[in-house]
Amino acid sequence: MVIGDILCELEVMVYNLSLNNLISFTSRNSYINTASKSDADVKTSIFYVNDLHSRLANMDGIKAKADEFKLKNPDADKFLLSGGDMKVGLGEKIGDLVLKFMNLIGIDLSAIGNHEFDAGTIKLQEQIDKMNEHARRNNLSPFKFVVTNLDIDEKNPLAKSIKDKKLVKSCIITRNGHNYGFVGATPISLKESARLNPGMDGIQVKNLYKTTEEIEKEVSLLEKQNINKIILLSHLGYKNDKYIANKVSGIDVIVGGHTHNVLKGIDPGKNLFLTPEKEPVILLEAGKDGEQVGTLDIIFDSDGIIKEANNKIIDNETPVKDLKVQKLKDEILGKSEALGFLEKPYNPIKKYRCENPMASLFADAMRNKAGAQIALMVNDNALVNNGLKAGEITTRDIQNLSPFKNKIYKTNLSGKELQEILSWAVGKGKSSSAIQVSGIKYTITNTRDVKNLILESNDNSKIPIDPDKQYSIVYDEHLLYKANYNKAFNIIEILNTKNKEEQNWDKGDALVEYIKSFNNKPFEIKPKNRITIEPHFTSFTGSKDAIKNWLKERNQLLVS
Repeated sequence: MVIGDILCELEVMVYNLSLNNLISFTSRNSYINTASKSDADVKTSIFYVNDLHSRLANMDGIKAKADEFKLKNPDADKFLLSGGDMKVGLGEKIGDLVLKFMNLIGIDLSAIGNHEFDAGTIKLQEQIDKMNEHARRNNLSPFKFVVTNLDIDEKNPLAKSIKDKKLVKSCIITRNGHNYGFVGATPISLKESARLNPGMDGIQVKNLYKTTEEIEKEVSLLEKQNINKIILLSHLGYKNDKYIANKVSGIDVIVGGHTHNVLKGIDPGKNLFLTPEKEPVILLEAGKDGEQVGTLDIIFDSDGIIKEANNKIIDNETPVKDLKVQKLKDEILGKSEALGFLEKPYNPIKKYRCENPMASLFADAMRNKAGAQIALMVNDNALVNNGLKAGEITTRDIQNLSPFKNKIYKTNLSGKELQEILSWAVGKGKSSSAIQVSGIKYTITNTRDVKNLILESNDNSKIPIDPDKQYSIVYDEHLLYKANYNKAFNIIEILNTKNKEEQNWDKGDALVEYIKSFNNKPFEIKPKNRITIEPHFTSFTGSKDAIKNWLKERNQLLVS
């Protein structure tokens, strides 16, 4: 825990004592500021969403919830806001779709997250240009990105968005004669998150303390223009948002993201804080993947201080098909095409440290298309959390499962190098995630190591991997990204120094082709027993001191 986090936690405890005297709860979702003025009240309603991650299947429901929001509270000033990471990956068409979707539902402003940069700034700028043209042709009002802690050189492609005022440090929006100020923040770890991607030269992200100073500066500029209702759109993550809430006066609401928290209702010390001037600030975050959205209804007093507030998280569970969303998907991605039939429904195994049947299916498809002996891939959020209904499977289902469109590489690795990669993945402490495979089986030991690497075979013969033999491998770039992010330089060297060949397809393309090869024969998604995990704790006899020492040595194992 860094010093800033410690200070933040201490300050929250102190502020909570004041909050208890300041607010009166009317329900789990609401509060009333008993110290606030009662004249010239201003009603404000905010619809918020964050971390959609290009999840196509949830777009229709989000549109339905946004439409419902627009019809409610006709006397309130309304805003539709995003906490960032609405798009992910290298897919140009999916990126285009997400930004145009945000225009379609009426998003006013958005934070800019790390995943917005997945394809680099050149592609991001191109997508912003396409989004603006789409808005112009369809008589829509294009949204802006708001980011206060990002310095962009004039030679970087995103300098065009700054010039066009589509990427701003702060802005003012007027609703019904009432002025609102907005500031924004991108993750302070942006460069580390985007290190594999092109076009990041000429971009500098400020650390937490410089970010705080920049936000204070922009808030001060807004206040000098008599703006007393200010909203921060942040992709800093929950702890950093709490720090900002307690450190910066003048902010009333923080629409957050990045950490995928579901912040329900109004809870002092969790999503309700006091600024240094002892004014309330509410922190919002609505999970991930469009599984939830949120609405916040506020009453400001004449000084712009929150007087009443009601925060609701709304589950996006109702299966709906919105004609405008469907039309947009068809225009950009093409018509959905039937591929095959799933015999039984697949319910996701929402864990990263075991075999994932959905990932195994993708790995099989990659190995088949590449003509490789072995396929390696890392679990991602889409594969861990998404299921499939029984029945017809379409290209749209596969696009929803593989939004990242990562590059695929084929290379040769020795058995020793293969074991080193697999062992590294399960030995990363809390962030460990078993590498998903096709063509081999292996065992994860109770001391976070890998053993018993065996080639898969149709006759169930157990052919061990030879440490000195070369094997043809196909792998998803996400593996290289994870190694970069965790500074696993030995793994990076293994993957980068080989004569790797980039393929002209991604894992989604491979799966589409693979399912088609079944020729409409129903198939199942089920475990293939490729990853065996030994029990964490084996039988142990000995003295109490011996047991304590044994447990101490395996502390990392205990917290997993």
